[in-house]
Amino acid sequence: MFRSESKSDIVVTMPLPDLYRHFQDTQIETTFSDNSTKHYEIGTPFSTIMKDAPFYKDDLDIVALKVNGAVLDMNDRVRTNIHTIEPVLLNTTIGGQIYRRSLSFALCLAVSKLFPQTNLLKSYSLGNSYVYEVTGTVKTLSDQDVTNLDKLMRNLVAMQKDIVRREVTFQEAVSYFTQQEMFQTVAMLTQRNSQTVALATCEGYCDMWHDIHLPNTKFLRTFELRKYGDSRLVLSFPVSSDHSTLPPFEDIPNLADTYNRGKEWGRMLGITCVGEVNRLIRRGAPHGELSQFVLICEAYHDRRTVEIATEVINRPNCRLILIAGPSSSGKTTFAHKLSVQMRVLGKDPAIVSLDNFYVNREDCPKDENGDYDFECAEALDLPYLNDVLAALVKGKEVLMPVFDFVTGTRKHGSNLRLKDNGLLIVEGIHALNDRLTTMIERDQKYKIFISALPTISLDNHNRIPSTDSRLIRRIVRDYQFRGYTAEETLSRWPSVRNGEEKLIFPFQVTADTVYNSALDYELCALKIIADPLLHQVNPTSPFYAEAYRICHLLSYFSTVPHKYIPPSSIIREFIGDSIFVED
Repeated sequence: MFRSESKSDIVVTMPLPDLYRHFQDTQIETTFSDNSTKHYEIGTPFSTIMKDAPFYKDDLDIVALKVNGAVLDMNDRVRTNIHTIEPVLLNTTIGGQIYRRSLSFALCLAVSKLFPQTNLLKSYSLGNSYVYEVTGTVKTLSDQDVTNLDKLMRNLVAMQKDIVRREVTFQEAVSYFTQQEMFQTVAMLTQRNSQTVALATCEGYCDMWHDIHLPNTKFLRTFELRKYGDSRLVLSFPVSSDHSTLPPFEDIPNLADTYNRGKEWGRMLGITCVGEVNRLIRRGAPHGELSQFVLICEAYHDRRTVEIATEVINRPNCRLILIAGPSSSGKTTFAHKLSVQMRVLGKDPAIVSLDNFYVNREDCPKDENGDYDFECAEALDLPYLNDVLAALVKGKEVLMPVFDFVTGTRKHGSNLRLKDNGLLIVEGIHALNDRLTTMIERDQKYKIFISALPTISLDNHNRIPSTDSRLIRRIVRDYQFRGYTAEETLSRWPSVRNGEEKLIFPFQVTADTVYNSALDYELCALKIIADPLLHQVNPTSPFYAEAYRICHLLSYFSTVPHKYIPPSSIIREFIGDSIFVED
């Protein structure tokens, strides 16, 4: 018997004669969800096999297939037996990712056709929109130019053009992108050792194929293109669950300013993309450049922290600093670093975590599945919290609570009173929600929204999503401090994201400032722990496709040894040995 075992105790058996016959056979066997089977020649397109599947209907927007756990392009060709095959629909999370990737491709194609002297750099996202910077010989586009781009994109949709994956040699790819003056893409390629490079192609235009695209432009039905300042474009897209509706564009000036600040700082250092980071890492260790780069990134964080502390000092009535952000933003470390800077400026701050104000576990609200909903605001004892914060701001002494996460109960801690020069720093996912501070005047509050907002790019047209950066942080932290596998973290992530969209991000517009906790080197450091964990998620897992996608993202990064990272870094909150967070 042929036997293969993994840590998850999954055992696959196949008699040796059958295995040998499998290697000799020119046909593959596909098992459909109704347990029916059918044989196809090796090399048959998945699009052909899909039409025989029980799930296939002409009116379904099937944009890819999940085959044996992996998400594959429908134009790809089958090479091995298929044990599981299911559709990836447009109105799903994965379908939404594919839609956005292909929509960006279509915009870049349109720009290359109409304005060959112009390039785009994908800068960042604002809600359901991507912001692009216009570069090249032509650095600005008129309103009419944008109208013409929009028209060409809609013509591409109407003409139903195929988007096809092609393999070229490394030399061909570097030569092509050099001619196109896409230097971030060239930097990324030259720091890898791939023999061949996958390109997305359509209408004679080529771009990097980092992941699955739509098979055809006909699916790109909903989008909006507009100017954003003198040298930027905004491309808006629908939410994953409803591709017929386009949410209104909501500008968030604080967030945009934070991204732009980080981009300008990166240009000043000469570090704007992954390829440039990798080049510095590979040459920098023997000469001290790597340690200097890490320290410069940390110093940039510290400088921004000083700026925020100074802004608070310049508000004489302020007694309460509120820090909120999504999961794995680094709220705890930032609160402590801000506290240190406030002390430098003559204040005596006290830090309060909202985690200590949870209601007793038995009183916690439950979600639609009957599970405790720890993400909702009602999981906190709001009346009690309001009373405590109001009393502290007025200078009263309060017996502070401590929540015991083992027993699920709140206990008494120590007494706290703010001094005359005192400030209260409150951190937690709901801190910007005014329901927590209804008894405190607005001019007594300073609101900070914190998130990891990567400003370096993979290449010219592909950014590093903030969500992915935080997910990798959480995978590492959950393993280091909670003993969770990557699969367990991935299983919880959709619920976490839903809570963020409903309960956290709507309040970022009320913030006085935004703090970017991302560090240009952080994925190089997190990769050391995250990559082996993600590789343990095998193809039988429902989360294999997501684990594979994140592994692919991390494959673009070189590694930074943890010895270079100072104990005060926000990244230490996730990898361990932080001076601010108990391991």
